[in-house]
Amino acid sequence: MQELDALIEALTEKRYYVSDTLISNELAHALKDEAQTRFHIGDFQEAKVGRQLTKRLDERIRGDLTSWIEGDMANHSLALQQYLKFLDNLKDQLNPIFYLGIRSYEGHFACYDEGAFYRKHVDQHRGRGLRRLSVILYLSDMSNDDGGEVVIYHHQKQDVEVTRIRPKLGRLLIFLSEDLPHEVLPAYKARLSLTGWLRA
Repeated sequence: MQELDALIEALTEKRYYVSDTLISNELAHALKDEAQTRFHIGDFQEAKVGRQLTKRLDERIRGDLTSWIEGDMANHSLALQQYLKFLDNLKDQLNPIFYLGIRSYEGHFACYDEGAFYRKHVDQHRGRGLRRLSVILYLSDMSNDDGGEVVIYHHQKQDVEVTRIRPKLGRLLIFLSEDLPHEVLPAYKARLSLTGWLRA
């Protein structure tokens, strides 16, 4: 698979990969519809920072809303089942190459409303090396004036900006969870995504 080779090369050399073709347009639209449905029925909550007992709201750090993916596979929508199977297949392909030891997935739908952002951070909690790969599927089309880009910084020179990734419906961003500081710039219109982590 040509794109798998490109993904492996990019993760090795740059620590991140962006694809507009791994996820079909049909699946992206179905997941967007699910995110919008969850939003309209009030399933999104204010996102917190920290973990376990130290979780807290802090709008100075992040202002997004999240709807976590929970429960058995059989209870998910067909679109979400298809996406999770894609990630499971990705896990099986990458584990033998990078020795990541990935066993599971955790994730949530995310909504960045107008003005929402997420300050620079690393996805892996300090002292807990369970998150191996971060995977973001964008469910909104954003123009250059709409904001909401992800800024990726150098893994060693953390003040050096490496790239900016504009949200586009169906665009997939994959990167190493421990290595890359990143932030979400303020959105100037609602921005939806499906964000998650392949975990050991």
